[in-house]
Amino acid sequence: MNWWTTTPNKPKETLQPSIKKEEAKESAEEEETTTSEEETQTNEKPRRKMERCRHPAPLRFDGNVAAEWDRFIDDFEVFALATKLQEEKDTKVQQATFLNIAGPEAQRIFKTLTIDSNETDTLKAAVAAFAAYCKPKANEIFATFQFHKREQREGEPFDKFLTDLKLLAKDCNFGTMEERIIRDKIVIGIRSDSGRTNLLRKSSLTLKDAVDYCRAMESSAAQSKVITGESQEHCLKMVAKPFKTRNKFNERKPGIKETEVGLFDCKCCGRRHERRKCPAYGKTCHKCKKGNHFASQCRSKTEGKQTSKMDIQLKKIYEADNVQKTVEAKANEPSENSIRLNVQNIVADRDKWSETVSVFGNKLNVVIDTGSKTNIIGETVLNKLRIPVEKKKLKTKIDLLSYFGQKQRPTHKVSLPIKYKNNETMIDFLVIEGNRKTLMSGNTAEKLLLIKRLFNVTAENKATPNQLHKPAANNPAGKVASIIANDRVLQKFKDVFIGMGTLPGTTHIEIDTSVSPIIMPVRRVPYAIRDQFKQELRVMEEQGIIEKVSKPTEWVNTFTIVRKPNKLRICLDPHRLNKAIKTPKYPIPNFDTILSKVKVGVG
Repeated sequence: MNWWTTTPNKPKETLQPSIKKEEAKESAEEEETTTSEEETQTNEKPRRKMERCRHPAPLRFDGNVAAEWDRFIDDFEVFALATKLQEEKDTKVQQATFLNIAGPEAQRIFKTLTIDSNETDTLKAAVAAFAAYCKPKANEIFATFQFHKREQREGEPFDKFLTDLKLLAKDCNFGTMEERIIRDKIVIGIRSDSGRTNLLRKSSLTLKDAVDYCRAMESSAAQSKVITGESQEHCLKMVAKPFKTRNKFNERKPGIKETEVGLFDCKCCGRRHERRKCPAYGKTCHKCKKGNHFASQCRSKTEGKQTSKMDIQLKKIYEADNVQKTVEAKANEPSENSIRLNVQNIVADRDKWSETVSVFGNKLNVVIDTGSKTNIIGETVLNKLRIPVEKKKLKTKIDLLSYFGQKQRPTHKVSLPIKYKNNETMIDFLVIEGNRKTLMSGNTAEKLLLIKRLFNVTAENKATPNQLHKPAANNPAGKVASIIANDRVLQKFKDVFIGMGTLPGTTHIEIDTSVSPIIMPVRRVPYAIRDQFKQELRVMEEQGIIEKVSKPTEWVNTFTIVRKPNKLRICLDPHRLNKAIKTPKYPIPNFDTILSKVKVGVG
């Protein structure tokens, strides 16, 4: 029953029935018209606002569903506030609006969710059901692991790094220690070593101070690059090098043109420079021993043949040495067949240095080269991975030089997330043209724990008692077991394996008096390692390696400091003093000489 039907009363209708009924009827019709117009306007306002406002993107259920739900619910709250959805009296309309914006996939999942029967058609029930579905209860231990694992990536803005830390800290339940832990993670996780050093110098560092300093450091670095011009990109014309043939010295190289005023391609050094400024002028060629050109541009053919013969001879020596180690030779000199067999063995040994890593779930075979300083990947191999990568331009021209002198210029640089077992890190690769094998440097392999440098080797004897008495020819383990059988040698001569290995007694070194003594200038020690340097000197003095001299001396040698992990190595450089030492001429006795002096016969 509507509220306006209760206003007329019966006594007044009896006095003037005809007039009152007509007036009441007209009044009711006017009020009903006004009410319907107000309801129409009220319903049209939210519709117009919904049409003007941007709708949030539908809720996606692939990838990180928890992060996607946080994104969607934040956008929906802004949308509901902008359209005044809370003013809608019908709860079914609110829920329907939410499901319509969430998308068809969310509507299909909503039918499978369990909702309280009392609040089935409310927006609050739908939001709570999706929150429980998309964000189950977080594991604090795993969340803490993810937080401490997070570090600032190369080229990543500091504000993005800070935002991720705060989002990761929500599930860690740090409580009142949250700001302090985030502050510590900022100091440890930023990429700038100088910035980390400056933050560590501050005794009372707060989170706000650390954030302000990192933002100021990032802003000043960007402004400094703009001032110095380092951020400007200069477009250089790429010159295509022709294919090198055997007759390359008989004609001028085609396809090379002068791209800059005053610069030309020099045939003596192979580079591009101004006239009369060739770096090869006055230098001696390593091939023909003639002047004013480099060996890479040498036109001599005779030396090339001699060099190739020498390379073949060295290769045969290397192969013969490997054959002697791997197979039992039947003749004194290795035959041609044995060399071919050894080549297969070398290839098999090199395969041991290849490993399979993961890049965005794709397998990538890499060859580990501990002597390489950079990581290299072929453009064909990179395209087969079919992953989106950002091509970075090289600031300077880089030529990759192989062991045999072959040059290759990379086109650009990419950063790939390499994962090996539980270790994952961003690695920079130089991209070269063609289908080449992927090369991984020693530093990168050590970072991924593919290899490990060993400074101490411990021998463990696992030979059986029967193997100890077998000849070495028939028993390969007998030769090793006879040396370190049951650690008897280590126990009997343990003084030999302890300490620095100094011999007892002292010796006198004769100095040539005709050589003038030299006092080398003292090299300054950096302040950052001065305390560590003094500590190492004290240790060496206690071990008897060096002796402290507090009086003037005629000879003073220089030293070199080599930084090791958590240690310093001090090396003496007495090359001037070695020239003044008189070398004693005394023949070293051999076994026959010593045996002839032994009076007791050997049975």
